[in-house]
Amino acid sequence: MNTYIMKPMSEPETKTPMQQATETTMKKLSVLIALLGWSGLALGSPIGVYVNDSFTAPTLDSAVWSSSGGVSIVSNQVKITSGWIQSKAMVSPTVGETVILSATEIWSTAYAYNTYWGLSDASGNNYIILDEQSNWYVRMMNGGVSQVTADKVEWGDKLRYDWTISWSPNQVLIKQGTVVKFDSSVTGPSGGGNWNFPTVDMGIKAGALNNGNELYFGSLELEVVPEPASLALLGAAGLLLLRRRR
Repeated sequence: MNTYIMKPMSEPETKTPMQQATETTMKKLSVLIALLGWSGLALGSPIGVYVNDSFTAPTLDSAVWSSSGGVSIVSNQVKITSGWIQSKAMVSPTVGETVILSATEIWSTAYAYNTYWGLSDASGNNYIILDEQSNWYVRMMNGGVSQVTADKVEWGDKLRYDWTISWSPNQVLIKQGTVVKFDSSVTGPSGGGNWNFPTVDMGIKAGALNNGNELYFGSLELEVVPEPASLALLGAAGLLLLRRRR
């Protein structure tokens, strides 16, 4: 005859109110981290927007911009003639971040010289710019040492709409809409090479230095966003933390 011994059932672990509150908070935090990470992949989740100017005011906003020479606002566009503007906000990317300069409704004097726009520090010894020398070229300067693409990235009168300059610690990428115009990681006359990126804080700068040259922008925006890989890691970390807490 088999004898069965009934073992007493263990009582469930009793948690203090403090432990319960801590666990609830950690679960909420884990969900929030996961949502931030995964939604950021689709939405871009800016770390910070430092400049966002559509030039709707009658004059250039002196709290946002420094300027010199002929600068005015015409029909919701900033017009630069024999002068320059520079944002007072300066940024630089760390590992896992990208600085993005976005520009819309760009127009310049066709086949002009010494017309430019992009990112620059206050001294002008460090920059990443599109430089018009009859046509548009990419020019970078780091600590006073200049590099330029061997071939143009755009014709002198074709700049027009929706350009972005993306600057991360390991890459500079320039697009018109979705079309890549320059990629520092791709070897070729309009990209590649041993580019030496600036590592200092830089802001938006644009200028038309020769008499008679004109440069217009409908809007300029400067922001810092996480790189997609960083957001993916953030989302994965949040989900892992949530699973462990369960």
